[in-house]
Amino acid sequence: MLGPHPIRRLAAFSLLASVLFAAYVAYLWHDPDEDLRTWNWEKSNATVMGRALGKKIETSEQAHAWEIELDRDRAREDAALKLLDHPDPAVRATAARVLPHILPGRPETLPVLIGAHQRGVPVLPAIATIISADATKYLATTLGESGDWDSVTRKLQDTGYYTIAHFAAVYRERQPVPLQLHRIVCTVASMQGDRSLDSRDRPKPDAWITVAADPTCSAANRAAALEVLALLDDHALGTLPALRALTADPSPLVAATARETITRLEGGGTLARLKPRLAAELGFGHASYKTIEKIGDLEAAGRDAGPLLASALSLKDGGDPSAAIALGKIGYTEATPQLIAALENKHDWILAGVAAEALGRLDAEAALPALERIAKEHWNPPVRAMAAESIQVISGHASFRADEESKTNPRYLFGPAFDLHVFSPTKQDNGPSKPVVMARRLFCLIGNTWDRAWLWRARRVAKSADEWLPRPDYGQGFGAGYLLGYNYGNWGGEIVYVERGRILQRFDVWNMQGFYPMPFGLAVVTGDFGTIYLLKPDDHGALTCEELLRLPFQPYGRRHFAPITRRWNRELLIVGYGTQAVVLTRSGNLRMAD
Repeated sequence: MLGPHPIRRLAAFSLLASVLFAAYVAYLWHDPDEDLRTWNWEKSNATVMGRALGKKIETSEQAHAWEIELDRDRAREDAALKLLDHPDPAVRATAARVLPHILPGRPETLPVLIGAHQRGVPVLPAIATIISADATKYLATTLGESGDWDSVTRKLQDTGYYTIAHFAAVYRERQPVPLQLHRIVCTVASMQGDRSLDSRDRPKPDAWITVAADPTCSAANRAAALEVLALLDDHALGTLPALRALTADPSPLVAATARETITRLEGGGTLARLKPRLAAELGFGHASYKTIEKIGDLEAAGRDAGPLLASALSLKDGGDPSAAIALGKIGYTEATPQLIAALENKHDWILAGVAAEALGRLDAEAALPALERIAKEHWNPPVRAMAAESIQVISGHASFRADEESKTNPRYLFGPAFDLHVFSPTKQDNGPSKPVVMARRLFCLIGNTWDRAWLWRARRVAKSADEWLPRPDYGQGFGAGYLLGYNYGNWGGEIVYVERGRILQRFDVWNMQGFYPMPFGLAVVTGDFGTIYLLKPDDHGALTCEELLRLPFQPYGRRHFAPITRRWNRELLIVGYGTQAVVLTRSGNLRMAD
């Protein structure tokens, strides 16, 4: 029909190739919700449980109908409990995975769960969801003997968020409370102490004062119960009469702890209450920004908390920017070396910026060389501006705006300098031209399409895993295994490492935006909070996932579209959002894009 002319044949072939390519691209980006419920349905938890219970599940529609029937906590819990003694270990493991997600568990199911645990079924996380004294006692005894806390620590904290009164039963025993459990309880108590008095889930301090007043308990446990009580803050004010009676207790330890608790509770927002709270929080490896902010508001009266705040700058999971600001407010000049180290932190630009402001507040002349270097060389313009402003303050040529003026900004976070140089509307430019924006989006679209073209392997790995996995959003080969990346939207994200069909490791991260091999390791870009993680093996060959860098914005795209592209040499990664863009270099540093 087109005739023998070669030009017409070439045009027809080009048109056909274009149509096929467009259809393939459309297939890659096609993601209807209907597919999500039919994905890998034969290995889903609901299907495994239904077939083990004798349900006829032979199609995805039947699997979906059964899942709807199970979509009630009690129905799902009853079904899972029946399967804990199933002869197939895969079915038992599936039931054990389902139970911890049913909150809270029923106390009457505890004997069944304990029996299953003694038969070797991994149901400790499910036991942790039961709010009862017997469940907590069993956990304390079992974990105290095994030392395996990691699998249930999060569930203990999640459960304790509703109430921690049932934990008090463990403190009534004669043997000392396991230290790790006490730290978890103190952390939960601190979380609840920050909550509103109008909360429907406010803590119940009566259980703790009952333990403290019981002479049959060990003195160490009674004193530990008083430590928990002190962390409940205003919720525990009603126990003051009982606490005053305990100041005359025959046990010197209990009497001294009671007097200390009274001081902390009666001290209101004073350092007597805040300092022990901060010490307890840091003992568990984190600090509440509310506690730190209150100490900073005390200004010179909070100076005695300086050593604790300085230690918060070197936490394992990263320094706390609010601690740097508080150090400046209370005038703790002894922290100048730690603040200089935070100023030169290459991984967290927020920490570097607020450290610059804190050094200016402390009038730290010894920090001038470091501030001058940061003002010239730091990759992020707001940090350079904050360092330059602190230089002017130390030199006596300027002063910071008042906190009250800055706090009128609803986005106020870390102090007036941070507020001025990061969030001030006057600092926003008009951005690039429309052709430049369209060119950037085209490059991102090409890169994202190329990445999605290889998802077939990630889906094959997910389907072959030894347990059900959702459909992956990203995939990347790593060592002898394969990495699957998930973006759960408001629920964050996850990385799953699969090797030969076995799930070896899981890492909770923020919203995944993709895996990107770099010369220094495998980078993982996430959306919420703008964090770049680094995946690498440790000295023993185990895979590790740690925060590498903080981005100056939160890169966000649609579910499978990330504002990220790479140079063709794969040694530079460009991450953008709005009118800004940064480049992750081959050496693992960030640079602002032109």
